[in-house]
Formats: sequence, C-alpha cells, structure tokens
Amino acid sequence: MTAQGAGERNFHIFYQILSKAMPEELKQKLKLTKPEDYFFLNQNACYTVDDMDDAKEFDHMLKAFDILNINEEERLAIFQTISAILHLGNLPFIDVNSETAGLKDEVELNIAAELLGVSAAG
Repeated sequence: MTAQGAGERNFHIFYQILSKAMPEELKQKLKLTKPEDYFFLNQNACYTVDDMDDAKEFDHMLKAFDILNINEEERLAIFQTISAILHLGNLPFIDVNSETAGLKDEVELNIAAELLGVSAAG
C-alpha cells in the first residue's frame, strides 16, 4: 500500500471540495462530509497546509472552469467522479476465506455507483 508521508496530504482537490467554499447543498448531493471521514485522507491526519487556503483554491478552480468554458453539467460530473473516488476508498473489505475478499456492507459502493451513474450490481 502507498501512503502520504508525515505532514503530506493527498490530492488537493479532495480537500478543496470538502472546504467551506463548496455549497452545502452540493456536498449533500455528493454525500460528502469532512476529510476525517475518508480513508484516503485520514491516514496521517494532515488536513491543512500552511499558506494554503482550500476554499480560496476551490474558488480559483471555479474561475479556471469559467476560462475553460466548463459548464455546470460538466462541473457536476467532475465533482461526482472525485467524490466517488473518496467513497470507493472507504469500501469495507473483509476476508471471506484465504482466496476471496468481500464487502462487509455495500453502503459506500452504492454511493459511488450512484455518483458515477452505474449499477453497483456485479
């Protein structure tokens, strides 16, 4: 398994979409909570970086979307994909036997599938 070093964060976009800059209504639609709730982000408890304002960076990203003519539908698809990645990182795998893994429950899988617009059924 790979992980960030002490004092390092994962991809900044994860923290930006969880910041106060993203509207609460959109966070609810994406079923997002706080960085501490995501395995990909909580492994070393580094949620902020000195001299970096995630909310401000989120706003800069939205301005870049404007410059690139990325419309609302495309933005939502980007945010859904990023959110799905965070949820997939929380999949609760368990040992079924020496050769098989399974899921303890499918809550996060169903959320990710919904966000990606696909079926969670195998």
